[in-house]
Amino acid sequence: MADEDITLDGKPLQSLRVADLKAALEQRNLPKSGQKNQLIKRLKGVSFLACYGRLKKMLFPHRVHSLYVTTI
Repeated sequence: MADEDITLDGKPLQSLRVADLKAALEQRNLPKSGQKNQLIKRLKGVSFLACYGRLKKMLFPHRVHSLYVTTI
C-alpha cells in the first residue's frame, strides 16, 4: 500500500499538519509525541490493524476473535 493510499478525512496523511496528526492520535488514545513521520507511522499501524480486524471478521464470521479466554 502506497503512502498516498492511507487518508484521514479524505486527505493523505503526509499532507496533514502535525497538529492534525496529533489530534487524530489523541482521538484514538495513542501517544502524540514524536516527529511527523513517527506520527504518520503510528496512524498507519492503527489503520492496518483496523483493516485486518474487519477482513478477519469477514473471512471467519463464526469464529471467536479474542486472544484471551477468561474462566470463572
